[in-house]
Amino acid sequence: MDEEKKILVEGKEYSVSLTRFDDEIEHTYGEEYHGFFIKIEGNGLDITARKYDDEEGLSIQLSVREADAGSIEVVKSIAEQLCNTRKLVLLTGENLSPYKDV
Repeated sequence: MDEEKKILVEGKEYSVSLTRFDDEIEHTYGEEYHGFFIKIEGNGLDITARKYDDEEGLSIQLSVREADAGSIEVVKSIAEQLCNTRKLVLLTGENLSPYKDV
């Protein structure tokens, strides 16, 4: 299921695409992952995130660093409008702690 929405944040319009995923990653152990890929574009942003069905927060996969406070606030506002949460985690790429709350 693909869906595209226009969302306003502080008077600026962003294009948000939602793509459903239902994956079984590990056939041996039966690991399943369900949720949405979220693509946010507009006003200089091109952000990829995920929202898993069984997790409260939104996971930002690409294009945002912890120092990008403005971008993080835009994503939090969009997450609140779409998913009723302001909780975000950033993919850090570190082996011991791959995600960090922002």
